[in-house]
Amino acid sequence: MNNNSNKTLNYSFSFVVRHPSVDPASIDEALKLKPNKSWRSGDSKRDLDGNLIYGNQRESVWIYMENHVEDLKFFKKISIFLEELSVEKNINYICALVEDGARVNIDIRLPGYVNIGDQLSWQALELMGKLKINLSLEVFPDGLGS
Repeated sequence: MNNNSNKTLNYSFSFVVRHPSVDPASIDEALKLKPNKSWRSGDSKRDLDGNLIYGNQRESVWIYMENHVEDLKFFKKISIFLEELSVEKNINYICALVEDGARVNIDIRLPGYVNIGDQLSWQALELMGKLKINLSLEVFPDGLGS
């Protein structure tokens, strides 16, 4: 029997914007959020340590991430984030990005070594639709991705 009682519950979610060419700094300015990672289409690629590697980025990417520990209500945190994000000027900006070729996601990373579940309200789903945000979920059996 696998005993995971000594493992800390740790999950994260990311708000990710992928666009063919937008300057990530314009997303910072428009949304008033500081990304954890970003790069612009055409920038040199880098490895996880920041060292240059061969090639250039094919698209611009902007990633805002939140990590949470010891809180089972992951959709509640996402709902709060969506409510804060859904002011009219942000809705207009995000929808314009999507119409210009962006893909916008909320990516959830959950540990697979613990029973965890939550419910996303219809109101939060409605906000995601209004903001044209996709939802993805990934489970990491060893907790490596959270």
